[in-house]
Amino acid sequence: MGDPRSWLCRSLARRASKARGTGTSTTSSRPVPPIQELVRAEMSDPGMTGLEPAVLDVRDLSVRFATASGDVPAVKNISFQVPPGGSLALLGESGSGKTATARALMGILDDSAVVSGSAIYDGRNLLELTDKQMQRIRGTEIAMIFQDAQSALNPAFTVGWQVAEVFRKRAGLSRSEARTRAFDTLRGVGIPDIDRRFSQYPHQYSGGMRQRVLIAIALALEPRILIADEPTTALDATIEAQILDLIRTAHSASNTALVLISHDLGVVAEMVDRVIVMNHGEMVEEGSIEDVYLRPNHPYTQALLEASPSFIGTRAHGSGTGRKEES
Repeated sequence: MGDPRSWLCRSLARRASKARGTGTSTTSSRPVPPIQELVRAEMSDPGMTGLEPAVLDVRDLSVRFATASGDVPAVKNISFQVPPGGSLALLGESGSGKTATARALMGILDDSAVVSGSAIYDGRNLLELTDKQMQRIRGTEIAMIFQDAQSALNPAFTVGWQVAEVFRKRAGLSRSEARTRAFDTLRGVGIPDIDRRFSQYPHQYSGGMRQRVLIAIALALEPRILIADEPTTALDATIEAQILDLIRTAHSASNTALVLISHDLGVVAEMVDRVIVMNHGEMVEEGSIEDVYLRPNHPYTQALLEASPSFIGTRAHGSGTGRKEES
């Protein structure tokens, strides 16, 4: 049996190497640092000191949807805080309430949704703001990367126009200034041959490039909070790694707080400091990556870990003692 610590160590080591800009190969022969060393490095991050007030303080957030057959609960009384520049993941299977939570915070649930609780940002409860008030915050102070880039982008307008509009409408720049900023922003997220690509439509972009465009739009005005909802869905492993690198770099370079929505335990381990495990709309576990992954308390968390291909791989091919033998 393998030890799940080896899997978590590799994820944290890859994350640490990305932060240093060195990169880490999964086939490297270099020894992986002890888990204690990696976690100490994570905890030394200023965003984890807990001394600064939370940039987002969510208390007793609940979401239910009114249907012909009665109310359907989607999120049940969840609470969490995100420090300035910090990072948190909502982890769970499809239908666990992760996306409903994110959309409630952004104020973009449909009319059948009933939302209660509080989400305090900059002294204001986001859940009580009008749509007009939220429009001033969305994209400027709190931005979201959606999982389906094809439907999130408008097929009727060129990619360059859509990015430039963010600067023109939200930042008040002239058309020429907005176009220049859009060029620079798209170039910054790795869109190749920008002179040609700028005037192309979303359907002329690959899935990975469309996702880069969404990241460009989300980061254009340097938001204080970035919500990334399954940002690498349907992308191959190579493109996924590139997209995650973009998000990681933006998060660390601009002190933007990151809220990641994901079902992928490996992605979560590499991207965030803390994790909330959700199941059927409930928050079943919360803690640091080390605590939740290595010392899970809830049976659902344990089942998620056991079902992960990466976790299974370490058990099948590693050495040492697995969790069941430890207990």
